[in-house]
Amino acid sequence: MDVVSAIVGTILILILYAAIHRRPRRWWFYFWLVSLPIRPFMFYLQPLVVDPLCHRFEPLANKDPGLTVELEHLTQRANENITIAGRIRFSLSYDPRSRGG
Repeated sequence: MDVVSAIVGTILILILYAAIHRRPRRWWFYFWLVSLPIRPFMFYLQPLVVDPLCHRFEPLANKDPGLTVELEHLTQRANENITIAGRIRFSLSYDPRSRGG
């Protein structure tokens, strides 16, 4: 994930420097225009495309049923309607290259 962030960040900085060099008075406007298509990726596609490649998501009830019950009691006390299926646990240490997960 750090490699992807470094590559994207480097590309954005190069675009910024090119815009500053070519248009010193309006570089901010051109950089804003270039950044517009990147925003949907960051906000909507990254959780659906990039995150599953780097993290393992599984239902919380599989890993910690006791915590699931406690969360269910807490949501009932708060008068919230959140189902158990909405609770997901993800592992930050997941290595997609390993077979054991």
